[in-house]
Amino acid sequence: MEKEEDYKEWCNKFDRTSQSLKIMYKLKKMRENNEMCDFIIKTSDGKEFHVHKLVIHASIPYFNSFNQFYTHENEDKNTVTLDMLSPKAVELIINYIYEGRIDYFRDNILEIMYAADYLQMEPLRSEAIRELFNFEDKEMLFNDKIMTVIEFSIEKNEKAQKFYGKYFCEFSEKESFCLLSIKSLISILDKDYLDVPNEEFVYDSAMKWIYFDYENRKQFIIDIISILRIAFLDYSLIFDKLLTESTVINNDGTRKKIYEYLRICLEGSSKSEYIKNYSPERDNYQLTCITLDNSYSDSVVSVNMKKFVQQSRVWKTCLFELFHKTDHVTGIKYNNKIYFVQCDENEYYGHGVILDMDNQTTRRKTFTSNPRSGRAIAQFEDKIFTIGGIDMEGKNNSVECYNFRDNKVTSLAPIPNGIVNATSVVYGNHIYIIGGQTSQPLRTIKRYFILANSWEELDQMSYPRYKASAIVYKKQIFVIGGKNYNGILNNCEVYDIETRRWSSIPNMPYKRAGASLSIRQNFLHVVSGHGEASGQTMQYDLLQSKWYEGPALEDLSVMHIAV
Repeated sequence: MEKEEDYKEWCNKFDRTSQSLKIMYKLKKMRENNEMCDFIIKTSDGKEFHVHKLVIHASIPYFNSFNQFYTHENEDKNTVTLDMLSPKAVELIINYIYEGRIDYFRDNILEIMYAADYLQMEPLRSEAIRELFNFEDKEMLFNDKIMTVIEFSIEKNEKAQKFYGKYFCEFSEKESFCLLSIKSLISILDKDYLDVPNEEFVYDSAMKWIYFDYENRKQFIIDIISILRIAFLDYSLIFDKLLTESTVINNDGTRKKIYEYLRICLEGSSKSEYIKNYSPERDNYQLTCITLDNSYSDSVVSVNMKKFVQQSRVWKTCLFELFHKTDHVTGIKYNNKIYFVQCDENEYYGHGVILDMDNQTTRRKTFTSNPRSGRAIAQFEDKIFTIGGIDMEGKNNSVECYNFRDNKVTSLAPIPNGIVNATSVVYGNHIYIIGGQTSQPLRTIKRYFILANSWEELDQMSYPRYKASAIVYKKQIFVIGGKNYNGILNNCEVYDIETRRWSSIPNMPYKRAGASLSIRQNFLHVVSGHGEASGQTMQYDLLQSKWYEGPALEDLSVMHIAV
């Protein structure tokens, strides 16, 4: 036997000593020295592992019935060939039995999981599944075959629920999604962090799951409706979709829940009151703002990411970070990073700052070849386009593209006649440059075809404006506020991309220029900017064409960017 020092050194790896551990250590060394080994496990490539029969039988439930492990060709009851498992997996399992631990890597974790499943080693299988989610490998975790092994664990595995919640839009399109049990499905759908565009998507995905095996799953419609955030469904969808679905209306429980919600609404309770008491928001339904506070110090700006929680009616800080002071910025979100790009005159206005929301880090970055004041900025796929703005030589027609992948800046076709202080949106393969000014405010809208590197001019707006705000919603461009000869504006226009026609919508309650826009749950949110009551957010109901006052911002001394 080995020296006591060797045993202590081995035990220290596990931070404890015990009689049973000492016995296992001795058995481990006996196997290494082939002492008293009375059982042989062979692999498909002929490799042999000499082990102790009692240890193997005690550790692997699959071996409890010894007679099943020999064939007519092999009458030796003390030898078994595990040709269903890879040689690598067999070796890892045997080492695990004698060592009490196993190292997981991307290239071995599936073999360990399949081997543990085949050998009925439940604790090891559960451990391997938990480790599998640490890799967040969609190719593996969306796989049908893998799902049949891991599905049972999702209900109690928070990492699994967070993974499928994070990538739910992709996951719901895979056949593996339809292999979930009702308990696993509910454990994913009922989370606030479920990343979906709207509650209709949740409902549609759940119905897809039901219709995959309709006769056996239709009974679970009550479970689906019970976790659906019904207050975040449009009334039209409730009447036209839910109440025309036979699976829903033929179930007494689901009808009762829907009618109860509608009754509360008809009695005069606001949707926000219902949300407060019965139906909390999902995290990505919440209005999210990035705040930049220049008052922190002379050289540092503090950045906070805040969410407005409808249920409690308060702003909740989710992230706080500091970086070098940066004024007059536009925020662009890409791959969960916020790119702050400076727009106005400043010593460093060719620069920007990248805020990594996942890692909570920042770094300064140059997005253009030369500084330009009053640029329009747009993001398309993995590129940032900077359009117009006055450079040091007085030119205002430059167009450049910064590529996230190679960190290079490329010059493109200049914008005709130049532009300063325009606003921009991206739709399809086009960038729309709206309003702006040269010697005077403009009514123009110009479209840049990204693939062809060319420009065209479209029909003009009703009002000239610069420093307006714009956002795309269902093939329409909403242009909000801005400035012109009369000062700050509260009028708004909508451009239909398909018909190429302009129309008006009701004026905002307050005049606003340079505001930040965001769309959540069929509401257009107007945040911050300059003008009347700049601390008051405004909400435009895109379905009812009405304006409402939204939650007030907490600190008017900071800049807010909706994301």
